[in-house]
Amino acid sequence: MKKKILITVIMMIGALTWIGFPVNAGSYASYENQSPYYSYEYNAYGELSSAPDGYIPDRVVYFDNLGIDMTDSVLSDIFFDGNQYYVLDSGLGRILILNKNFKVSSIINGENIKTGRYKDTDTDFKGALGLFVEKDGRILICDTEHERILMVKDGVLCGLITRPETTAVSETVKFDVKKIVKTSANYYVVVESVVSGVMVFDEDFNFIKLFGSNNVVVTSEVLLQQFQNLYMSDEQIAARRKFSSSKINGIDLDRNGFVVVISSDPELTLSGSAVRCLNFKGGEVNWTGDEASFGDKFTTKENTNAFSDISIDEDNFYVLLDTKYGRIFVYSEKGLLVSCFGGIGTRTGLFGKPTAVTTVGEKIVVLDENYNAVTVFKPTEYGRVKRDLISVIDGGNAKKIKELTGQLLKYNTNCQYAHYAGGFVAEQSGDYATAMKYYKLANDRASYGQAFKLYRTQFFKDNIVWIFFVAAGIITLLIFGMIKLAGGLRKPEGELYCPLERGKVGYPIFCLFHPADGFWQIKIRDVLSPVWLVGIFLVFVYVNIAGFLTNGFLFNENRASDFNIIIQLAKTAGVILLFLLANWSICTIMDGKGTFKEILYTVMYGLLPYVISQVIATALTHVLTSEEAILITVITSVGAIWSGIVLFVGLLTIHEYSVGKAIFSLLLTVIGMAIILLLIVLFYILIGQTVSFVQSLIQEYTLQH
Repeated sequence: MKKKILITVIMMIGALTWIGFPVNAGSYASYENQSPYYSYEYNAYGELSSAPDGYIPDRVVYFDNLGIDMTDSVLSDIFFDGNQYYVLDSGLGRILILNKNFKVSSIINGENIKTGRYKDTDTDFKGALGLFVEKDGRILICDTEHERILMVKDGVLCGLITRPETTAVSETVKFDVKKIVKTSANYYVVVESVVSGVMVFDEDFNFIKLFGSNNVVVTSEVLLQQFQNLYMSDEQIAARRKFSSSKINGIDLDRNGFVVVISSDPELTLSGSAVRCLNFKGGEVNWTGDEASFGDKFTTKENTNAFSDISIDEDNFYVLLDTKYGRIFVYSEKGLLVSCFGGIGTRTGLFGKPTAVTTVGEKIVVLDENYNAVTVFKPTEYGRVKRDLISVIDGGNAKKIKELTGQLLKYNTNCQYAHYAGGFVAEQSGDYATAMKYYKLANDRASYGQAFKLYRTQFFKDNIVWIFFVAAGIITLLIFGMIKLAGGLRKPEGELYCPLERGKVGYPIFCLFHPADGFWQIKIRDVLSPVWLVGIFLVFVYVNIAGFLTNGFLFNENRASDFNIIIQLAKTAGVILLFLLANWSICTIMDGKGTFKEILYTVMYGLLPYVISQVIATALTHVLTSEEAILITVITSVGAIWSGIVLFVGLLTIHEYSVGKAIFSLLLTVIGMAIILLLIVLFYILIGQTVSFVQSLIQEYTLQH
């Protein structure tokens, strides 16, 4: 018997343990032994979420093992031209040329470069930080320390770019070139000390213009200084800290011929402008899709990423190097995060000090200065499927997209993009209900709204007959109700009261149209209905609480996991109770004639229009789109204003105040609510401290005895 019980317990623990495993990383187990880092994405709500590895280390090559002297080497940049790797050694002023298998084929340094027509030119390039190789094999070296760009082909110096004579850049600013790329027509040069943009040279090495300057991020400090400058002398302004554009760190070309630049300024990273795609005029190419945001979310200025290099692969995926945390971010050209991996450490796949990144097909190669090494990363099956899905989704191949979406969801059921793709496929096939379900899982309200409009149109076409009869019935009921309401408010000849005024059942409705007369009569007649009181209160609380979860998806950004019944009750019933206590207390001091009971009924009857408008609005959130939200706004505004008027007139009447005194009492009521709330908080803190004190006494007594 004991053995059976033990076996049963073990099985239950095993089942619970299995259930407790996250379902969003189905393939992670097959990679975790190879992966030294934590891979993550962001879920539909922008929260950090574990994810299967998108990339894993394929190989690590240590230059110390290649048979070359690495003493005093400082590896600063790497480039792949399709056949060979070019690694720039800034410390020794040389370029290591390696084949695809990372075997050294040749070495270029200042001593073996022939000067050609540039006689007597010193070709030493120690301190160089960047290089680029053109399609014809010409090597462009950013000789940072000597403030020039050397162009070498077949071992001969064939071009030279030095500081241009231009007023666009101050003579005091160094020409410390850092990165360079070459388009079909121009050279684009990133200069460390130039913050006004990329310097552009033509094929004859003539300076053309500054290109693609970063915008100054408008912060509170910037605005304050601009305001203070209005009242300061020129000397004082000149002595102050200058706010200028942030410098550009990296540059590359995408497959469309656009220049893409990257910056490490924290303000730009936080504002989503760390990566900018520029057209030929230097203006930004707008990201298609949602607004792109690069790097980790929910960071501050002190701990945000520091992007130092960028490489764009043949499929137009952006690979960003974060030097600060040693992490690699891979994005689509639309700014969608594909994967994030890497880190600082000693295990394979981690870095000591990553300095540059390049791409070889779909592989990513990272240069590490501290370890004198390169690490090659290859996409996992999960990463490859996600890349393929992002690449083909705009092509409209529904069958292929559906197949890739299914594969991606098997690996990661929390993948936001997989849900979006599932919705896209369903929408393209005309299954708008399924599309809405997927878009909701992806938390994509824009796409959900588009699918919802198509679904609604289709629904109307398929059910036009009975929709017509239902609409006609509703209109008939509204007309009939308005006629009955008008009759109920009309006082028959010779009668003292109108029909709605006579009894408790219709009296709250009468008060909505005749608040002064209605609330005066509650002081002299027995017309108050506890049923109405409780009913209005319960509906008010329910609508506000239920609306947190039951409003239509397009109008509801709340999450069920964030629901807290205590907080919701405090925001509804608690606010009403606070108002009642504060108003009764204030008006008692100010000689108000209303009793607590009269204040209670006045408040609840006054809330009736607001409650009705909220019920209607909640229903409309399920049938209207975001573009039609103005109707909901109008209805809720009318309800709130109507309730406000009824409540004000009612309180004025029962307390027998003038308009001015009523307004003053309401202002004091609001202050009174704040005071009561403060006292409640202080009492809660006092109770907590008292409990802690008693617990400490008990603990001390226990320890001593």
